[in-house]
Amino acid sequence: MPRPNNGAVADNGSFCLEDWHFGSTLSGTFHVFTSQGLPIITKVLTANILQSGISRNGHLAYCLTANSPTEDGRKLALYDLKEGVELFAVKPQRAFEHIGFDEKSMQLVVKVSGGGEYRYGADGL
Repeated sequence: MPRPNNGAVADNGSFCLEDWHFGSTLSGTFHVFTSQGLPIITKVLTANILQSGISRNGHLAYCLTANSPTEDGRKLALYDLKEGVELFAVKPQRAFEHIGFDEKSMQLVVKVSGGGEYRYGADGL
């Protein structure tokens, strides 16, 4: 991986990394690996990656991209790491301060300023 950044590790040893591609193009690759280093998710994006994370038990991961004139621009995606698939990718409706996980419901919990929150589930809503 040429430019690994923003790593995070789950309690089960699974981990995620962002590859911030070289050059002036808006692009990056989001990677998630098992504790043995085997790939679970490899998502090549045509937008820069703003942030990403993995849930505590290693069952979910997310990736958030920056603005880009491409389909990947300004997207928030959730991945099911047990199945190795993207559950959804949506354009968030507003800015937020923190992203967390509700692993039981398979949802992203997005906290906004002022104490409110939004939940995104497998249907992207």
